[in-house]
Amino acid sequence: MHASEGLITLTAASASVAVLLLFLNMRFRSHPPDLSEEGGARLVRGLSIGCASSVALTLFYLMWIILGPVKFLGVYVLMALVGNVFNLGCLIYSLREPSVEGLFVGLLIGLEQVLWILYALLAFTVQF
Repeated sequence: MHASEGLITLTAASASVAVLLLFLNMRFRSHPPDLSEEGGARLVRGLSIGCASSVALTLFYLMWIILGPVKFLGVYVLMALVGNVFNLGCLIYSLREPSVEGLFVGLLIGLEQVLWILYALLAFTVQF
């Protein structure tokens, strides 16, 4: 195990954001927000992408805790870059139509983006 207190904290933060996004996704699917039909569909699509990105980030942090840094860091770096791109796509989908729901989702995705950036920094700056 290669677990430091900071890494465990980042994993817990990512998992809690993933759970919040999952519950918001379920809520917006059962009770659509007060948006246009197209805006609501985009918000739910962005939330789905955000949920996938957030769950993937939590799994990547857990993988880092269990496996630790490996000699071929290209996999971790590639995951960090792809995750950041997916998260930015989610942010664009969520904020296309101005609404309180979209702003709250954007806030959670912004927090998740910070966690992705920290994961990328971890992958880029690891020392052997």
